[in-house]
Amino acid sequence: MRRLSQNFLADPNIRDKIIQTAHIQKNETLLEIGPGKGALTKALLKASSHVIALEKDPDLEDRLRSEFPSLELYMGDALEYDYTLFNVSKVVANIPYHITKEILLKIENSPNIHQAILMVQLEVAEKLIAPLPNSYFTAHIQSSFECKLAFKVPKKCFSPAPKVDSAVIHLTRKKDKLPPGFINYLKLVFSRKRKTIRSSLKKQLKDLNLDTLYPDLGINTQARPEELDVDSHLVFFRKLTQVSNYFTNS
Repeated sequence: MRRLSQNFLADPNIRDKIIQTAHIQKNETLLEIGPGKGALTKALLKASSHVIALEKDPDLEDRLRSEFPSLELYMGDALEYDYTLFNVSKVVANIPYHITKEILLKIENSPNIHQAILMVQLEVAEKLIAPLPNSYFTAHIQSSFECKLAFKVPKKCFSPAPKVDSAVIHLTRKKDKLPPGFINYLKLVFSRKRKTIRSSLKKQLKDLNLDTLYPDLGINTQARPEELDVDSHLVFFRKLTQVSNYFTNS
């Protein structure tokens, strides 16, 4: 049903590659977002003893319940569910492209989810695996996950064929927790991408001289945020919190 921007996976070879990428254990519970007609669902149920699925299209409910009686199916908007309430540590899904960012942020905010193997637009995948984040969204996801491109998927593998090529990405949550306030810091500096980091923080940090405060910092505060990788932002932020509690208290 095109009103929900649905493009159903039609190539069983791609489905099998997704399953191989996910390294599914029989006793682990999986979360699938947007099962559609069940092309991937069938393979997930074969690989795992418990699959939870979230589907918005009511026209697909009877088909999914009839064909997959063991599937734990929830009908409704995937953005309205609290993923921390599901006993899952891995998401495997061909997610709706028009809400890719929102779903990725929900996954990032669900600490119980340690891995996500997702079909996304190729353009999104390339941004997520880029060495330097070009936006707050990319920096946010890269700060919590190791992002890898598993493989590319041409548009002909879907029915109907979308206008863009796709890719499967593999996200693995990093072991180290993010320091309090780091996401607020990213949001601020990337909201002012045309400005240098020093200029972006001038109002918040007032009299602090960022260029001389830590000579051994290893980053140039005259750089723009997209000119630094996430690890450099983290190093700088940890140094910053030693002399200012602005972000940890905000």
